[in-house]
Amino acid sequence: MHCKMANSKANLLIIDDDPTFLKELKEGLGNAFELYAVLSPEKAVPRLKERSFDLILLDLVFGSNDQNPAGLDFLATLKKEYPQYPVIVITQHGDEQKFRRALELGAAQFLRKESINYQIWQQVIDAEIAKQKALANIMADLIEPTANTVLTPTQAPNDPYPFLGNTPRIQEIREELIALSEETDITVLILGETGVGKENAARYLHSQGVKKDKPFEALNLVEVNKELVQSALFGHKKGSFTGAIEDKVGVFEQADGGILFLDEIGEIDPIVQAQLLRVLETGEVTPIGGKTRTVDVQIVAATNRDLKAAIAEGKFRQDLYARLNDYKITIPPLRERIADLRLIAEHYIRQRGAEPAFFSSEIWALFHQYHWPENIRELVNIIKRLLLKRKVAKKEVLDASFLPEEFFGVPHAEFIATVNPAPITDEPKALEQNHNLDYQTARRELLEIETAFREGRNKSAIVAQLGFENLDQLRYRIVDKYYEKYKDQKLFLEFPIICKKYKLIP
Repeated sequence: MHCKMANSKANLLIIDDDPTFLKELKEGLGNAFELYAVLSPEKAVPRLKERSFDLILLDLVFGSNDQNPAGLDFLATLKKEYPQYPVIVITQHGDEQKFRRALELGAAQFLRKESINYQIWQQVIDAEIAKQKALANIMADLIEPTANTVLTPTQAPNDPYPFLGNTPRIQEIREELIALSEETDITVLILGETGVGKENAARYLHSQGVKKDKPFEALNLVEVNKELVQSALFGHKKGSFTGAIEDKVGVFEQADGGILFLDEIGEIDPIVQAQLLRVLETGEVTPIGGKTRTVDVQIVAATNRDLKAAIAEGKFRQDLYARLNDYKITIPPLRERIADLRLIAEHYIRQRGAEPAFFSSEIWALFHQYHWPENIRELVNIIKRLLLKRKVAKKEVLDASFLPEEFFGVPHAEFIATVNPAPITDEPKALEQNHNLDYQTARRELLEIETAFREGRNKSAIVAQLGFENLDQLRYRIVDKYYEKYKDQKLFLEFPIICKKYKLIP
């Protein structure tokens, strides 16, 4: 296999049976790329074996058989045997059905011959090559180290409530939870966005310490009818209020001797807050209509709400906050511990009787780029959905086409417009096309910068990665060029770390 010099042009393999078109393509793209052309899929096979390529341009129709395009069959072969090469499908006439089939088989883009704008073609090809290199870097930096990670006994694949992760902050939190499991008189307050695993952290604490053989009870306070919160917490006696047709034991008594996890603690009303404060101070609970009794319960409370802001607004008691806040733990969102993603995902995949190999490398790469607004809960739901789709589609390996469109950040219709430019003579449409392409170029570069920040790289490292001269050039590209141009189109909502580091308002 031949190696390329560091600054050499990218190698493209063109598979097309039209010599005239190949000659035109060499004239139009020859200055930008190193082109290797063959007239049939059969002749492409030895070329692929003798050297490496950065991208393949593949015609759909060979000969006169337009009804059964041989290019689609060869595309399936390419994606199976050479998945590392992005493939752009080209054809003389647009055909939506063939286009969608090509995407399903793994084509990266779709371009039509009848209206070639070589400047746009070059930009599309450059973008796909850059995307593939970025995916390869992500896979090398994030996936390979994680794939060799050995699960500790507390992270066994059959554990229904793991607290997984090897990033420094997660390891630190695990050690804190283990220590707290031995200090049963300490009340723990767990903070973090929805879906980060606050209940899993509480269950992990329970499983490690002196109370592991004692009860663990959990109550989500927003899922209980407001009028019944007191009963759910403290219990009631039969006939104590309308609808109390039998005695009920509250979760405090159910958890006696063990741990009680109270989720969404920031949502309870002032009356219940006062009653909860009394229990924390005295260890005594009084069922509605019943007698007071003493319980031995370690409280672990959780919320995604800013309790200090709630105190300032008069919606949460300062003294209750002080009592809950014996020890506070903040669990970072998944996007800030993205190096843990594969370990977490593989656990949940195996827990459902499948193997991680059924995800293509592109799915893993897109997983590592996605911002995961609902954190681990969203990751688990996506895994469930993909497992079901795999069963329905009867496929061994799922490619990125099975992911929801939010993983790509651009609606399907806009994607089609981007890769199928309008004729050069149609000036308004050509201008719109260039805008779409500029937008996607901006998004792609911002995505690379956001990913680098998530991986812990500093600005200087990103400057070197992108080939900029200095930090000012990086700032100019983000703030003066992209932000000023696209701030009204909500583009920067996708890039919270960039916004934070450059003090931008998305």
